[in-house]
Amino acid sequence: MAKQESHQLGETLQGLGIALVMFDQSTRTRMSTLRACASKGASVIDVDVDKTQTPFGESFDDMVSMITLYNDCVVIRDAKNTDYLARWRKNQNCPVINALNKQEHPTQALADLLTIQQEFGLFRNLAVLYAGPINNTSRSLCLALAKVGVRRISICAPPSLTEDAERQELVRALQSSPASLSLFDTMQDVGRDGDHYDVFYACRWASMGESPPVQNWRDDVGHARVTRRHLDIIGKPSSIVMHDLPAHRGEEIEGALLDSPASRIMPQARNKIFGMAASLDYALGRGVRQSVRAEMGI
Repeated sequence: MAKQESHQLGETLQGLGIALVMFDQSTRTRMSTLRACASKGASVIDVDVDKTQTPFGESFDDMVSMITLYNDCVVIRDAKNTDYLARWRKNQNCPVINALNKQEHPTQALADLLTIQQEFGLFRNLAVLYAGPINNTSRSLCLALAKVGVRRISICAPPSLTEDAERQELVRALQSSPASLSLFDTMQDVGRDGDHYDVFYACRWASMGESPPVQNWRDDVGHARVTRRHLDIIGKPSSIVMHDLPAHRGEEIEGALLDSPASRIMPQARNKIFGMAASLDYALGRGVRQSVRAEMGI
């Protein structure tokens, strides 16, 4: 983990109010947002929508207007409703930060980039393997990796657990990227490719109370499980292991691998603080402080 003193974020948001609106359970995103706001001097209103007047008839749009009226920025997380974020953005009173929706998880991607940059410095010669569902995490991760210019992005997702339309949508989104993109059905297929990877990124298949809509889906998850053997065969001595957490040990990744010397899951989780701090600075027109810019390689 990078030394804590290199992350002096500065109280650039002193006196500003941040509304935290989370429609879903959260551990890391909630705590990292609260910590980032506290470090930067902002005050936070943690909005419990069930305790507003919305359950008693106030319209959703009126609630949005009130929350944006009382705050300088809104951080919203909603994994279920794809249109909520757009409805928040219609209100021009204050900026909105997407802390996760059904399609994207951009603040997680910022933490991921920072973790990789801390480890390797430059991005351009790296090969990254993601094993897991094509979801908000993978979309944001792949788009971010393409922007920073990694050499290769590979995705391992069994077709029985991912719709072909999702796979093709991701391919189209990355088609203009100079990075080489590969889709594999199993980790065994990845091994036949002959390339060696710098980053092994695993993601859980059951998330936010939802699991793949097929019977006995756990039988197929094993085909995409990341293990020590994969690091030995298609990894490098310098390879690292990442996971957006929470992890289902033994399901999408070998449990011992998360606690191995190659694991970077703790720095990765902590880096969500700095990704959110940079997002807040940017959204509120404060710029991104040089210390954060240096950590993120931007």
